[in-house]
Amino acid sequence: MSEQLLTTIQVAEMLGLKPSHLERLRHQGKGPVCIKLGYRTVRYAPSAVQAWLEAQTQRPVTPQPVTVEGKPALAPVVRIPTMRGTY
Repeated sequence: MSEQLLTTIQVAEMLGLKPSHLERLRHQGKGPVCIKLGYRTVRYAPSAVQAWLEAQTQRPVTPQPVTVEGKPALAPVVRIPTMRGTY
């Protein structure tokens, strides 16, 4: 094995997460692939962390133009329900 394995704290720091959040992701099966070396000892291969990070990357959503009755809206349209008869 040529890679130096990383601890939960090291990976959390790399990703800008709290260690507890990384542990929660691991328990939910949503975090990077880890290696269990014992009852409580968990390590991560840097390549596995990098692969997980790349899999989390999403393309930005292109906003669609807003139209009102077929015409482009200049500002977001918010429809507020009227409360007739409540005064």
